[in-house]
Amino acid sequence: ISKFKQMKNNNICVLEADLPDKRLIDEYGTYTQMIKNWLDKGGQVDEYLAVNVRNKGWQELINIENIDIFIITGSRYSVNDDSVWIDELSQFIKYIWDKTNKKMLGICFGHQIIAKAMNGKVAKNKYGWNVGANKYNIKKPYSAYFDNLNSLDLLVIHQEQIVKKPQIAKLIADNDRCKYGILLYANRFLTIQAHPEFVGDFLQELINKKDLTANITGENIFNKIDSKQNKMTTSFVDLLELN
Repeated sequence: ISKFKQMKNNNICVLEADLPDKRLIDEYGTYTQMIKNWLDKGGQVDEYLAVNVRNKGWQELINIENIDIFIITGSRYSVNDDSVWIDELSQFIKYIWDKTNKKMLGICFGHQIIAKAMNGKVAKNKYGWNVGANKYNIKKPYSAYFDNLNSLDLLVIHQEQIVKKPQIAKLIADNDRCKYGILLYANRFLTIQAHPEFVGDFLQELINKKDLTANITGENIFNKIDSKQNKMTTSFVDLLELN
């Protein structure tokens, strides 16, 4: 467990579904630290609690009543893997939805496992790996949360995605390669296939490691997206009505 003190009145528990390689942690931090760097730009958070959900007994480390929002990170693993910890995380998601009024944010793997736990379906992308910079089209009812923009440029790296959304989920944004890019569940759960917490250089490291070809042109694209995503912090928080 690790804690980080910051601003305002929201306590966040990051459910870490993976960790970057040690070399990348040394340079960019853990996924919790990346999320902290992203959200702190909006001054939204008072305290962070990081819990590795791949460790046995992780649920015992969490006092649900003390948490305002849970965040499930990305992961190299598949939500369709036959693993005890994935089943435990799915059951935890269902419990938070059914038995509490707590909020949850899912990123990439988190986006997918929440959908699966809520009776959606996740499968491999028919286009193969989707990596680099993607433009997501914002549905009109929700564009007001994003300065009335019609689209957002987001950083992505995934080979699986939601192919059937849960009935209760509302579609916030999509594109031709990802039909369910951002979903909202009754203003309590918000899930994103992309990585708003990533910086471009870190994503490029992952792309290089996997020997993938990114669908981007030029290094400056990543930097522009980093800048845009920093401005989106309040938008995502507003969608969850954290303020």
